[in-house]
Amino acid sequence: MFSSKHDQPTWFFSAGRCLKMHLAVWPFIRAGEYEVVWCHEFITLPTGLRYKQLHPRSRIVWDEHEIGIIPPLARCQRLAAEACSVFVSVSEAILEHQIQSLPALQTKAHCIPNVPTITRPPVPAPTGDVVRWVVIGMESKHLIESMRHFLAIWQECAPPWCTLDCYIMQNTSRSYVPSRAFEDVRIANVTFHDPLPQGQLAERLRSYDVGVAPYRMQGIFRQACPNKVGEYIHAGLAVLINSDLEWYSGVIDRLGCGVSANIADPASACRAIKSLSDRAAVDAFKRRSCEAARASWNYDAAIAPVMARLTEADPVERP
Repeated sequence: MFSSKHDQPTWFFSAGRCLKMHLAVWPFIRAGEYEVVWCHEFITLPTGLRYKQLHPRSRIVWDEHEIGIIPPLARCQRLAAEACSVFVSVSEAILEHQIQSLPALQTKAHCIPNVPTITRPPVPAPTGDVVRWVVIGMESKHLIESMRHFLAIWQECAPPWCTLDCYIMQNTSRSYVPSRAFEDVRIANVTFHDPLPQGQLAERLRSYDVGVAPYRMQGIFRQACPNKVGEYIHAGLAVLINSDLEWYSGVIDRLGCGVSANIADPASACRAIKSLSDRAAVDAFKRRSCEAARASWNYDAAIAPVMARLTEADPVERP
């Protein structure tokens, strides 16, 4: 890894990983005729740009999900910003951060949040006396810390008619390995389950009422767009999000599908838990989640402007 002077200690890009990616992909695409080459992360851009040298009329999409991407290869990124046809990132705040460092992106940048496509229009799940809460996530230091903090508050504040199910997996190269970070947790109405494959998890989420994203973030990571929040909305759930996720907190408030609260503050967290334990309030949030997922907060709506741009004449080719 190259060192970065931004908020994170290391950068996603490395020359070795980039070369491995290129060797894995290049033999399969070099002879094909593709109008669009969609490059996921900066690590795949050298392959896309090499392809464009062979096929100048192809369009390159730079799809960047990493945060604080600018150093240490600023010159390479400036050249990539000039060569690509479209640049996409996961939140408006991160997009603006990247545009400030790479001005060539100004006219070609689009926000595409981490939200699912519409495979089945969501409808509010049947309600009952129990309010069922759920957390999904991948094990990391900040998730473990924030979850333990949230569980301590839950133990004190959650009404007896609320349950909390947790699906948390290890961050390993093996798929769906359950986290062992919470094996010592013994709290009434809190259950840890083995993680499920994406298709099964998406269907399982529809049986819940409230989805929790308790992350405590710092720096530019506060502008992140965790995909699990989009999955909660697409399952038709009310959402409790930590206000540390500044950008997504504004989205939740705008969509009216949940509560943004300072979960680091026990009093604020308790108020949020109690407000999302009221059946009528939860059902109203769930209806608005379903409306948002169908109307605007989905991949199909977010990608439409990008697809429109890619079907236009390339600005370089216009008279």
